[in-house]
Amino acid sequence: MNFLNPVVLLGLVAALIPLLLHLLNLRRLRQQEFSTLRFLKQLERSTIRRFRLQQLLLLAVRMLLIAAVVLAFARPVLPAKLPGLQQRAPVSVLLVLDNSASMALEERFAAARRAAVELLRSLYADDEVLLLPVVSDTVLPEWAANHGAVLEQLQRMQPTATTAPLSVVLRRAIGLLGQARHWHRQVYVVSDFHRTQLGAQLPAELRLDARTQLFFVPVGSAQQPAAGEVVLDSVALVSQLHAAGQPVVVYARLRNLGERDAAVVVSLFLGQERVAQQSLLLGAGKVQTVLLSAPLPQSGLLPIRVTVEGDATEFGNERYSAVIVPQPIEVALIADAEALPFLQTALQALPVQSSPLRLRVLPAGGVSAGSLAGAAVVVAASSALTAQQLEQLAAYVRAGGRLLLFAADGATLQALPQWLASVGIAGAALRQFTAPQAVTLARVDKQHPIFRGVFRGETEAAALPETPALVRQLVIPASAPIVESNAGPLVVEHALGKGRMLVCGVAPLPQWGELPYSGFFPTFLVRAVLYLGTRALPTLSAEAGQELELTLPGYFGPELRLREPAGGEVPRQTRTTATGTHLWLGRLQEPGVYGVFAPDGTPVAAVAVNVPQSELEAVPAAPSELRRWAAPIVSASEQFAVIEDAGELVRLPQQVSSATELWQLFLVIALLCAAVEIGLSKAIARHATDA
Repeated sequence: MNFLNPVVLLGLVAALIPLLLHLLNLRRLRQQEFSTLRFLKQLERSTIRRFRLQQLLLLAVRMLLIAAVVLAFARPVLPAKLPGLQQRAPVSVLLVLDNSASMALEERFAAARRAAVELLRSLYADDEVLLLPVVSDTVLPEWAANHGAVLEQLQRMQPTATTAPLSVVLRRAIGLLGQARHWHRQVYVVSDFHRTQLGAQLPAELRLDARTQLFFVPVGSAQQPAAGEVVLDSVALVSQLHAAGQPVVVYARLRNLGERDAAVVVSLFLGQERVAQQSLLLGAGKVQTVLLSAPLPQSGLLPIRVTVEGDATEFGNERYSAVIVPQPIEVALIADAEALPFLQTALQALPVQSSPLRLRVLPAGGVSAGSLAGAAVVVAASSALTAQQLEQLAAYVRAGGRLLLFAADGATLQALPQWLASVGIAGAALRQFTAPQAVTLARVDKQHPIFRGVFRGETEAAALPETPALVRQLVIPASAPIVESNAGPLVVEHALGKGRMLVCGVAPLPQWGELPYSGFFPTFLVRAVLYLGTRALPTLSAEAGQELELTLPGYFGPELRLREPAGGEVPRQTRTTATGTHLWLGRLQEPGVYGVFAPDGTPVAAVAVNVPQSELEAVPAAPSELRRWAAPIVSASEQFAVIEDAGELVRLPQQVSSATELWQLFLVIALLCAAVEIGLSKAIARHATDA
């Protein structure tokens, strides 16, 4: 025999109360005055024995009454059927329903809900049920005897865009079983059971007790969809540098999950406007990457959305990204008359009406704190820079400015090595080569933001499309140069105070080599200026349901505003530390682009939230895999089953209920004891009166 409420058994101590009272009454002495002793002889010994027997019987009945009441509340259960008593014990049913993103494929969630509804309708009125979604915000689900309310909750459920490992959900479900009221307990998990969602192997510490059964109910085919089902695996921006009027290039990776070829249309949206599209025929089971490009229309935060149309369903047909397009960059040019045309030609190659650069030309030797004020980036290629003017440039950078400095002849060349050493770049030396011995570009850091997406391939070993010859170079020692020639580091990046600078060891002059005539030069120059002039604003990619906290450089005040994909804005409190401003975003559940804005409306960050990648790789596990996965937590074969036919669900709650709850029996015993106690008490009182 087992007890559902074993703690109540402590109440059995109360059954000793009548015994204690009886013993106390025996020790109480009463004096009775008699005028004569002759009447004592008339007292029959049989009357005394009958009185004592009645007292002992009353004591036993009272003790049994208390014990029966306590046992009834302890809810004893006998793991067998007893004739004449209830033949079916009630069941506590915990239903785990998968509502993760993959359940939207092939109407899997509709099939799962139908199976769950059939199970709930097969339960008896005294059964209790708890509905536990795989993805849930409910802190503590409750057991319910009202099956109708659970059915209404079930009908309202829809697939979400997030996911959760089934191993974690099962751990939570087993913990909730401790709150169940009934002896028999059943756990039903209705899911597509795709391999990436199973999670870690179930630990043996979660082993189910003998009264609990576990049933897996797979929904969805283990085969590939019959029709063409194309999903967007990922979306990536080729470059990290963006400017109004300049093209944004997006790579989209598509995969056909179906058994048939699919003719689809891939579209690129900037904001709400479709700006590019491409048609393709994607073979069954194939993967293909497409490139979409369109000019950015304006500055500010711009959501990017890639969609697929024409396949069997809408599952996995959207993915998001975002860019924060900076305001036009103020650029100050300090250059010799010979170098200035090369710089202006490269920087003014962009359309004037949409150029992200605002150029301002300063005299070759006109470097002062006043002349540099207002410039976001300074480009210097002057041979007239003295040591004092170079120090002015250093002060500008230390205060937060950005500098692109080219090597030059004259006074600049004489002062430059020593000045570089004073700011932390020691060992710069000029090298000259004859035309036959001219050096060329040997390596470019293709992962640096300046060059990312510019060259084919992402490895440094890939050959460069153009390698201009150089006859003069100021070799600048650096452990990780951005550009390197055969002679040594050519372009290096260096942090100084609050600012940064790029130093190029070649002047933009024909006397130094072919660099100003090459296609490499304008690409490098424009992208270097954009890189220096663009404030590092985070544009993150996250999975739906992922916990997020942003760390923003600088101070933005005590509050920022979070703009949701639907357009609503909510205030969010910030936390400021020495590393910057921290903003807790929590779990963003809905796919789309979330923008973070300062109180004045300036965008400071963007987060693109997408369906988890694992949910797009929804290959269901085979029944044999499920049995191996669940093996550590079941001790007997009859405790676990994979129900491949959902029609069997309606019979399971009736087939397994073989125990008998005995609380009704003990309650009847308590009532009988109460009736006997009342009768005995009256009889004893009547006898005492007659005596």
